Amino acid sequence: MKKDKQFSIRISKQDLETIRRKAAQAHMSQSDYVTSCCLGKKIIIIDGLKEVLRQQKAIGNNLNQLTVLANMLEMQERLFRQQMQLDADLKTLLTKQDAQEALTEMQLSAAEFARQAGNLSVRYSSACKELTDSTKMALNTVTRETNQQLSNMAQAAKKKICLCAWISITAVILCAALCALVVLWSR
Repeated sequence: MKKDKQFSIRISKQDLETIRRKAAQAHMSQSDYVTSCCLGKKIIIIDGLKEVLRQQKAIGNNLNQLTVLANMLEMQERLFRQQMQLDADLKTLLTKQDAQEALTEMQLSAAEFARQAGNLSVRYSSACKELTDSTKMALNTVTRETNQQLSNMAQAAKKKICLCAWISITAVILCAALCALVVLWSR
């Protein structure tokens, strides 16, 4: 409410001192205190409010620190799960690499078979050659598909490793920030 009017009264020095003291105790201006008293409003004075506010702030800080710690623990759990998934992906990738080596050996065997088939009679060699060609085509198709799968898995593993590294760096930064807050708060 706008205070644009002035009102003067005459009172004793002792009454003026009492009003000043009570207004200061209520953390109010003299004008607000006298106005509230005259209008019948209740004036409540709470002693020790600063201490209660200080304790509330300390409780709030403790709650924030606990929240940060809980979030950090959740992040560490996620990192652990991702690391376990990366390990499983790496094992699968190694298994696919073994399959790739076996396919390469099969191709070499098919080439050797083709060489030997050339030594057989013409009648048998044409049938063997067709069989060898179809085997080579099938092996080449399987090899291409396996290489594509290996490439896709390697790219996925690289992405997961980068994500884990980013999350680990973030966790370290959050830990450092939390430690700094704890040091500052403990002062």
